[in-house]
Amino acid sequence: MELADAVVAKGIKEISGDVIGDDSYFPRERYPNGWEIDDMVWEYGAAISAIVVDDNTVALMLTPANRQAIPCRGR
Repeated sequence: MELADAVVAKGIKEISGDVIGDDSYFPRERYPNGWEIDDMVWEYGAAISAIVVDDNTVALMLTPANRQAIPCRGR
């Protein structure tokens, strides 16, 4: 929410149109030399980027349906 808070602090109340992020601040090599593919599945394995939202993590909660053959629900 730091980005949203900073935008609000500038007095911006509404954005009409596209919001474009530029991640060219860091070099294209997103992972350090020597990292293995297994390193990418852990929270410290998020790629380096100039655009990061919530530390490049997402919380997913799946709840079972109330009967068989109905897909679970995600939030």
